[in-house]
Amino acid sequence: AAGTGRVTVYGQITEPGQTCQLRIDPDDGPNLTRNIEITDNANELIVTIQPGVSVSGMVSDGVGGSATWGWVDVYDETGAYVAYLALSADGRFGTELVPGRYRFNVLAGTANINQIQFTTGVRDFTSDVTDLDLEPRVAPVDVTLLNADASPASGQLNLNCRGVDRRSDDAAAGTGRVTVYGQITEPG
Repeated sequence: AAGTGRVTVYGQITEPGQTCQLRIDPDDGPNLTRNIEITDNANELIVTIQPGVSVSGMVSDGVGGSATWGWVDVYDETGAYVAYLALSADGRFGTELVPGRYRFNVLAGTANINQIQFTTGVRDFTSDVTDLDLEPRVAPVDVTLLNADASPASGQLNLNCRGVDRRSDDAAAGTGRVTVYGQITEPG
């Protein structure tokens, strides 16, 4: 539903402990998300539209390449989903957020790394940020392929890294020394 002032939307009555997610996209100001319970009694919610902070930046791969595809999901400090941001062809993104604390979950690909996923730590956004660089901690893995007689061999490499809050997949083919990139792993 759309409108100015009082707007009515309908939802199914929720069971105790369950909620519905109400997303609010005001004409001016940042989008808002509220988890609400709906009872069979009167349900009224007053939402104050606050001025937002502009957040923009770029996703890069940590080894000199910007994202060529992907997206950024934004979550508040409680883990509630806030926004989906599609990346431009050069890895740029931008949005308006309610001032607060947020973390970013990135899924993207670059010319250097086929696919990379990582989550940032939570940080404060109380004023406009125009140069937020989201990049993972990655490193090259150089592999030398040799035949039994020690001459250079040809082949294809696939490197898959997995962690609790990160993932990367890269592939490369070549003869002799071949380089793939992966996210730096924690000990163990």
